[in-house]
Formats: sequence, structure tokens, C-alpha cells
Amino acid sequence: MGNIPWNKGKTGVYSEETKQKISESLKGKVRAPEAVEKTANANRGKERTEEIRNKISETNKNKRWFNNGIEHVFVEECPDGFMVGMLKRKYNA
Repeated sequence: MGNIPWNKGKTGVYSEETKQKISESLKGKVRAPEAVEKTANANRGKERTEEIRNKISETNKNKRWFNNGIEHVFVEECPDGFMVGMLKRKYNA
């Protein structure tokens, strides 16, 4: 018998505060090209339902990428000190 994930079937496992802490801890981290490729391969060929595609579309409407030369964000309005566009990706060698 294989291992069963600790959160199998559970929803709402993390509080909003915990989600925010996780988000902050991951900001600015760069993933290795191998990790990016592995994730891309895992998601290739998966079909999204019309409902999911519409939900993603609605979430992203009126949003754009802005950057301040150090980080980029995907938001509706340009934050102070930011300009339109994404930063180039940098990979650790």
C-alpha cells in the first residue's frame, strides 16, 4: 500500500495568514530550469474544462504585468515606482 498524503480529501487546510507567509517566503526565488521543465511536462496534455478556462479568464481580466527593475507583479493598477512589463527570467547556473 502506498503512502497517503496527510491532507487527502481535506479543504481549507491553511489559514489566510499561513498562505500569506508562504507566499512571502517564496517571492523572489528562482526555480532551476530542470524544475520548470518537470512542472511543464507534468501539466502537458491536461485538458481544462470550459468552466475552468472561463474562471481563469475572469480572474485575469484587466490585469497587466508591472516591474520596478527588481520584481514584477500581475495586478490591475500600476503600483508606485513600477512600469509596464515583466523582468527577464534569470536562472542560477
